[in-house]
Amino acid sequence: MDDINEILERTGLSTIPTSGLTIISLLGVSDKSTQISPVILANRIVGSNVFSHRKESLKEGTIELVERGLQLYVNTKINTLYLFLDSTLDTSIFINQQKFTVMDYQNINMKGLLFMFIISHLVIPILPPSLLPADFLSTLVTLSQTKLNMYTHLAQFQSCCWKYWDIPVPNALFEKKEFDRVNPNFLGWWGPAKGVPMLVFVAANIPFPEITSTAIKRMQESLQIRLKSIFRALHLAPLKQEPGNSSHAPVDVKSLFLLPSTSQPIIHIVPSVPQEFDAEQEYIFDQPISISNYLQQSSNSEPNSSHHEYGDNLLRNFVTIWAKTATSRHPLHKKMNDTKHAPLPTPIQFASAAVPLLYFLFNQPMRENGTDFREIIIAEYSSTKGMIQQIEVILRKKIKDNIEIERVFSKNYCYGVMQNCHETYLQDSPSFYPEKYHIWKRDSVLRQYKSLARGSCKEEYAARLERECDLILSLKNWT
Repeated sequence: MDDINEILERTGLSTIPTSGLTIISLLGVSDKSTQISPVILANRIVGSNVFSHRKESLKEGTIELVERGLQLYVNTKINTLYLFLDSTLDTSIFINQQKFTVMDYQNINMKGLLFMFIISHLVIPILPPSLLPADFLSTLVTLSQTKLNMYTHLAQFQSCCWKYWDIPVPNALFEKKEFDRVNPNFLGWWGPAKGVPMLVFVAANIPFPEITSTAIKRMQESLQIRLKSIFRALHLAPLKQEPGNSSHAPVDVKSLFLLPSTSQPIIHIVPSVPQEFDAEQEYIFDQPISISNYLQQSSNSEPNSSHHEYGDNLLRNFVTIWAKTATSRHPLHKKMNDTKHAPLPTPIQFASAAVPLLYFLFNQPMRENGTDFREIIIAEYSSTKGMIQQIEVILRKKIKDNIEIERVFSKNYCYGVMQNCHETYLQDSPSFYPEKYHIWKRDSVLRQYKSLARGSCKEEYAARLERECDLILSLKNWT
C-alpha cells in the first residue's frame, strides 16, 4: 500500500476518497511539422495549462508516472483524471544526455499507450495531418495482441491484489462462469479487470482553403469512413456489426479498445491556422517596415474565430460528450434493457490498479511496509507466481522483442534512404553556392527522406541527414 498511498497523496485523490473517477487519456501522435502541438490541444481539453513538453519541467499539480513519459493530472472539482503522453520524438533531447536512447523512448511510448488502454474509460489520440502514421497502426496491432494474451493473467493477478488489500470491487465480475450468472447487471467494469475503453480521435492542423462548417463536416465523414475501413482491415474493429442497435454491439473484454459505431462523430477536426504569405517578399533586402506600421497591420488583422472555436470550445464539447458516453452508455457496462450501469472506479481502486501495471510495464517497485510486495503476494496466493511469470514473458515477446526487431529493420532501411537523399543533395550542386540555395535544397531532400523513411529510426536519421547537409555548406565556406 506504500506506493498506492503515495499516488493518492501526490495527485490530491486522497481529498475525494469516495468519488467515482472518469479517466481520460490523451496521446500525441503529431509530428514536428504541425502548427499546434499535442500538448497545447491537451491543455485546451483539460481547460488549464497542466501538461508540458518532455524537455520542460512539470507544471504544478501534475505528476509524472513514468520519467519522460506519462503525465497525470486530476481535476478534483469534476472528478476527472487525465493522462497525457506525447509520442513525438524530438532528437534534440539526445544531444546533452546519454541516459535515454531512441529504443528507450519507443519502449516508453508503446508501454505507456498500453497502460492508457488498460486503465482508461476514453482514449483520444491527437493525430497529425497525415492522420494514421504506419508506426501508430503497427503499435495498435502489437498492443492488441499483447492484451489478448495477457488479459486473463492480469485480471486474475489484480483480483488477488484487491483481495489482499481488502479493497472493495464488484467481485461478481471475477466468477469463472461469467455468462452463467443470475441476472447480471453488467458484463464489464473498468481497468485491468473488465475494462475496454472507447477510442475517438482529434485530427489536428488539417488544411482548408476556407474554414466552413460544411467543408469540415464533409471532411469528417470522409475521414471516418476511411479510418473504420483501415481498422477493420487490420482486425482492430469487427468486420460486421451485430444485428440490432449498433451502438450496443457486443465487444469482447479482451479487446484493446472499442471503436464506437453511432451517429455521433468519432473524429473532431481542428483546422490549421490560415497563413497569409507573400512569396515575393521572402528574400527582400529593401528598407524594412517600420515598427509603427507593423503594429498597425497586426491590429487590423483579426484572428480567425472559426479556427479558435474548433480548437477550443467545440473540442472540449466533443471530449465531454464522449466521456459521458464511455462511462454511462458503454456496451460492456450496460445491458440493452437495463437502466443500471457500471459504477465509476474510486481513487483507491484506480491507484491499486495503476501500481501493479507500472510494475509490470516499467519495472517500478511495489512496496508493502518497505518490503517487496511481489514476495508478499506470492506467499499469500501461490498461483500469482505463475501469473507474474506469464505476464513478464508476454510483455517481453510482444513488446521488447518487437521493438528490437523493428529497430534493426528500420535502421538499415532509413540509413539507405538517408544515403540516397544525401547523394541527391550533392547531385548537380555548384562548387560554390549561397546559404539560400543550401536551405532550399536541404529542405527538399529532407521532405524526400521523410516521405520514404519508416520505423523508429526515421527521426534519428532525419536529424543526421540535416547535420551532414549543413556540414557540407560549412566546409565549402571554409575552403
